[in-house]
Amino acid sequence: MQDLQELVDHYVAQLSGPNAFNACHSLIEAGPPALALVMDAFNMSTDTHVKVSLVRIVSEYRTEYAVPFLQHVLQDRRPEMWKAALDGLVILGDQAALDALCEARIIASREQRPWLEEAIQQVSDGI
Repeated sequence: MQDLQELVDHYVAQLSGPNAFNACHSLIEAGPPALALVMDAFNMSTDTHVKVSLVRIVSEYRTEYAVPFLQHVLQDRRPEMWKAALDGLVILGDQAALDALCEARIIASREQRPWLEEAIQQVSDGI
C-alpha cells in the first residue's frame, strides 16, 4: 500500500466479500488517522451492510471526532444503521457522546426512545 487512501480503498472494497472480517480489522488497525477517509467511504457507499461495517469501524477508533458522524447516522431511520451509531456512541462513552444521545432523544421515534434511554443511562453511569 502506497498511502492511507489506497489502504482504505483496498479494504473498504473487501467489506462486502469473503475477506470482510480481515478487511474490517485492517481498517480498525489503521486507527484514527483513517477516520476522515472511512467517513468518506461511508458517504460514497450504497451498500447498507458496508455502511454498517464502516460505522462500527469509526466507533472502534474511539475518538471524539467521530461523535458528529455518529450523531448524523443516528438520524437514519433504518434500524441497522441507527443501532450501529447508537452502539458507537455508547462505546465512546464521553460527555460529547452523552450530549449527542440526549439531543437525539428529542427527535427520536417511539421505537428509538427506549434504546436511547438505555444508551444514555449506560454512558451516564460510565462518566
